[in-house]
Amino acid sequence: MDEAQMQMRNLKDFLLVYNAMSEHCFTHCVSNLNVRSLTEDEESCVSRCAGRGVRTSHRVMTSYLAMMPGVVERRSQEQRQALDNAAAAAAGVTGVTEGVTEGVTEGVTEGVTPGVTPGVTEGVAAGITGTSAGDT
Repeated sequence: MDEAQMQMRNLKDFLLVYNAMSEHCFTHCVSNLNVRSLTEDEESCVSRCAGRGVRTSHRVMTSYLAMMPGVVERRSQEQRQALDNAAAAAAGVTGVTEGVTEGVTEGVTEGVTPGVTPGVTEGVAAGITGTSAGDT
């Protein structure tokens, strides 16, 4: 996000808060719409209401800024932990598949003469001599 977009976003956020506060204070304080100007009571009510809104907004922002570093740190730790868990899970799966392929390879190659398929030589030899493997 470039600087101009950030400024527009900040202005938009400010105007949303300002409009919400103005609407709240107007509906709370102004009771007589038959007169063009506000009465003294209405003016003081609007002033107090807006002051409370500004102070509240300031306190919320101060609390938010005080809490934010801890929240960011906690989130980064959670993300690091998730990445570590994913890496450990991936390493565990790799280790399991390596062990499985080694065991399969060892089981297949044991007792097999290279280039010769068991059972085939017996059948071929029996067919040539005219005897079966059990007759010899």
